Amino acid sequence: MHAQAWKKYLPVIRILLKRSVTTDQVFSLDRIDFERMAKSHKPLCSFSLELNKGRISPMSPPVTGKNLVELLMDDPVSKDLIRHHHFGISLNSKFNLMIKNLSPVNIPETQAPTLVAEEEIVTLPEEKEEKEIED
Repeated sequence: MHAQAWKKYLPVIRILLKRSVTTDQVFSLDRIDFERMAKSHKPLCSFSLELNKGRISPMSPPVTGKNLVELLMDDPVSKDLIRHHHFGISLNSKFNLMIKNLSPVNIPETQAPTLVAEEEIVTLPEEKEEKEIED
């Protein structure tokens, strides 16, 4: 039912999926696209679902969410991203599509904060400190 509307937004959703690996993404959809498909002035399109390595939760999402997931799984680029990450996708009543990466973030060791032991802290001898104060 809403597959045509989702096809229109597929290129943007692909980009949002890629970007959501680092930060949460929000995109405002056009209500009119969904009104045309539903033939209703106020279509009920809100949903919330999770895609964990290609598996959908809840097992039976609303039709709007199911149409989106089917479209994403048919697209090779989106399918690859979905199979390797854990995404939370939701659409609210204001037609804001939100995509969050729910995968745990792995911090590389070079960027990970390290604790400094007390022995490693360098202090100036008292004489040098006094001399600097006098100058």
